[in-house]
Amino acid sequence: MEYGNTPRVISRVALIGLFLGMAAAVVAVVGGLIAGNLAWHRAHYIVLIIFVSPAILVLAVAPTVCFRIRIADGRVQHLFLGRYVLSDYPLQDFLCIQRFERGCAAVLHFRDGARIHFLGAHWGEISRLARDLSETQNETITAS
Repeated sequence: MEYGNTPRVISRVALIGLFLGMAAAVVAVVGGLIAGNLAWHRAHYIVLIIFVSPAILVLAVAPTVCFRIRIADGRVQHLFLGRYVLSDYPLQDFLCIQRFERGCAAVLHFRDGARIHFLGAHWGEISRLARDLSETQNETITAS
């Protein structure tokens, strides 16, 4: 099982940013009309307003797609780009997951004091990870 943001999250974030940018552009045009200083030779600023917010949001979320958590074969792995293992701990050493600690979306704590800092995953993914970690850990405890 893998957890983390997917490229689909980036497209959703871009769409939300586009709607925010369009709302900001409408407010700018209406404000310019009301103030009487709307100049059509500066219309490129309106286009800039529309596309700045999606660009900022996508740039903020894009790095989070690079990092994932995988639970497989009794191990908890922190992955980069889905292939490179940054850290790897036995599932039986897992203690708890703390949400929104020190600027991270979640921090997974292990018995030896080791931690996995999980960046930027949305709350639904973190909830799913916490639920699955506790279920999987309970299964391994009862199987032992």
